Amino acid sequence: MLFGILALTLLAADDLGVLVHSRARGYQVMAVSPNPVLFEAAHLVPRKEVQQAARILRLERGLLLKQLRRAGIQTLDWDVTQPFDLAVRHSLSRLPHHTQIAGSVSV
Repeated sequence: MLFGILALTLLAADDLGVLVHSRARGYQVMAVSPNPVLFEAAHLVPRKEVQQAARILRLERGLLLKQLRRAGIQTLDWDVTQPFDLAVRHSLSRLPHHTQIAGSVSV
């Protein structure tokens, strides 16, 4: 039995290959990614250029997350304005029963 991998990453395109390769080798992989787009956009003046850039970055990030999920990797796109334990509980509660991790989550 292979143990799982928990990756804490801002999620760059370079991360995709490593995570997918680990999953292909049989590891259970979960990628926890603090969302830098939401964080930065919330702290910038909401000008048209900022909103356009944030939209493009959200689309790119969404595509990376989708590719990870297609590879069988559980993802947590964490909005850092939300407490981590709540984000984890919400994410784990959405898993199908057969893929939930045995035991309890303590954060």
